[in-house]
Amino acid sequence: FTKQIADNVPSDPPLSGFGDGDFGHSGATGWSSVKASVGFTPGRSRKGGNHLVSVTVTQSKKKRGTYIAELAGSRSNGFTAQGRHLIKALNALPIVSKFYDKGVKNAESSLKKFGAFAAKSAAAATAAIGAIAVLSVKAFGDFDAALNKSISIMGNVSDTLRTEMSDAAREVAKATTFSAEEAAEAYFFLASAGLDAEASIAAMPQVAKFAQAGMFDMATATDLATDAQSALGLSSDDAVENLANLTRVTDVFVKANTLANTSVEQLAAAFTSKAGNALKTVGKSVEEGAAALAVFADQGIKGERAGTLLTNTIFGLTDRLGAVPEKFDALGLSLFDAEGNMKNFSDISEQFTSVLGTMSTEQKLATLSQLGFGKQAREGILALVGNTEALSEYETKLKEAGGTVDEVSQNQLETFNAQMELMKSRLMDVAIE
Repeated sequence: FTKQIADNVPSDPPLSGFGDGDFGHSGATGWSSVKASVGFTPGRSRKGGNHLVSVTVTQSKKKRGTYIAELAGSRSNGFTAQGRHLIKALNALPIVSKFYDKGVKNAESSLKKFGAFAAKSAAAATAAIGAIAVLSVKAFGDFDAALNKSISIMGNVSDTLRTEMSDAAREVAKATTFSAEEAAEAYFFLASAGLDAEASIAAMPQVAKFAQAGMFDMATATDLATDAQSALGLSSDDAVENLANLTRVTDVFVKANTLANTSVEQLAAAFTSKAGNALKTVGKSVEEGAAALAVFADQGIKGERAGTLLTNTIFGLTDRLGAVPEKFDALGLSLFDAEGNMKNFSDISEQFTSVLGTMSTEQKLATLSQLGFGKQAREGILALVGNTEALSEYETKLKEAGGTVDEVSQNQLETFNAQMELMKSRLMDVAIE
């Protein structure tokens, strides 16, 4: 009987080492340190009674799971209908999976105590166990497939790091509305952005909270955060420093969303469409850049268009100042400090406001054209004119953005639907274990 069960339990490589008999055998699965045993506890007589069938998986001598079913019928007449139900359930069960077996142990005890009741409803009990097994297998299978896909592009990942990656993804699922499978998929995008396993593990919780705060999926959150971080030159090979920079960028993005007429996605799109690199080139911080983009957004200039406009404004200022410094001097425009650093956008706004503030629109455009500014640069400068105070206030508040992602993501969890998603994630985590 146990030999027939062992033959029907799929494993790649297949189970080996099982012999004929009723009372349990063990065999290797072909996987490192993983073994499986099939046991059969007979009923009171050979002609009838209840039979308890179990499949137990161990890894490095540590018990990983027990799967049980109680069958009614004679041991001598081969598979009963209930026995065939058990085989169908086991056929869906990868023998190398890790499952949480505390509840199963309790179930095993209960089945032994209430054999008479189980005998009357063996088919229903077996079908229920099979359904639970299939649900567990699917949850684990989806999670494991996503994790393997991510790890496959990370190079050599140790068993310890793999376990840590798995644990981090599952913790994310229990603390956010995202599933463990979605978190495992996010590792792929983190790895694509150049993060190794250690840095990805450190970044995972922040990316998940960023996704929740911004109300988009994990894949989008990973792309937005890592692309903007890279564009700003804030990526680091050091996991701790990289996490600090990632947290800073995502906090600023979510804070700007709460302050100005722009979404997190629009702001991230602006940074990744050249603006991040332009800001890095002239030594501007993410806070100062976000303040300028917030001012643009309040005037309806958002997303990639805002990023392109800010880029052309920055390079327009540096190019034209280098080409005709005397014309800038004549207007009293001083864009760089004594150390050669570009002055703050609020300072530049104040200077241009002083020069152009009382002019008509036609005169403003003519003055900027005389300085040699192109259309895009002119539009960007005019968007900054008259917004000196707004630029300064936005930047000040964005410099105090620390903890915004945590706060907003927690607020998103206070809805009924979010709480139901958390409950679902915790139930699925039991299936994955």
